[in-house]
Amino acid sequence: YRPRPSRVLMGIWSADFPQELECRQQFRRLFQVFEDRNDARICSLGDFLEDPDAYRDCQLVYTFVLGGNANAPTELVDDSRPIIASEHISTIAPADKNMSDMTLLNIKENMEHGKSQTWFYCALTVLEHFDYVGKCDSDSVLDLIKYFDFASRHLPPAPYNEGIIVGKPVNKQWWQMAQSQSEKRKKEGFLVARYGDILHLYAAGQLYILSVDLVATVVREAVTGRHQNYIENI
Repeated sequence: YRPRPSRVLMGIWSADFPQELECRQQFRRLFQVFEDRNDARICSLGDFLEDPDAYRDCQLVYTFVLGGNANAPTELVDDSRPIIASEHISTIAPADKNMSDMTLLNIKENMEHGKSQTWFYCALTVLEHFDYVGKCDSDSVLDLIKYFDFASRHLPPAPYNEGIIVGKPVNKQWWQMAQSQSEKRKKEGFLVARYGDILHLYAAGQLYILSVDLVATVVREAVTGRHQNYIENI
C-alpha cells in the first residue's frame, strides 16, 4: 500500500509594493515551467478551490499572501469581519489581473504584527483539503525538485500528519545573552515557566511548514491572546 501524496498549502509572503511584483513574477515563471511540462503537482489556490477534482494531483497549492485593507488592524483571528478583503487594493498591477494566485487578507500589511496568525486562521477555512500549511518569503527561491523529493519522504498525509514542523532550526536563546534577566523573563517567561531555561528552537521565517494540528494550535493561541507572551515572529 502506498499512501496518497500529501498536499501543502503554501502562502508566499508578498505586498503591494512595486518590487514585490517582480518577486511574484519570478515565482510565476518558476511554476510555469512545471505547467509547460504537464506536471500537475503545482497549482494556485484559486484554481484549486474552484475545482478540487480537476486539481486532485496538485501537491503544492500556492498563493501570494498580502494585507489587503490599509484601514484595518494588523491581525484578524476571529469572525468579527470577513477574513478576505472585500475590495482589491487599487494599485494591484496588470500582471496580477487574474488574482487566482493571490490572497488579500482583510488586514493592514505588516511584517511581524499578526500577518502569520491571520494567514493560519484563513487557512483553517479550507483545511479539509490540506495536510500542511506553510509560509515562504517572497525573496526565497524554491528548489522544487528537491522539495517534492523531501515531501514524498518526510511529509506523510492524514492521518499520519501530526506534530510535524519543517524549516531551518534556529536557536533564539543566544539573543538573550546581552539582555538583563528581567528582560529575558519578560520575553521568555511563557517558555521558561513551562519548560525551564532550555534552548529555544524555532523554524526560521524564510520558509516553514506546519502540520494542520499545529496550525490549529497557533490559531487557538492567537485567539486567546496568549501568543503575545511567546510568539514574536512566526
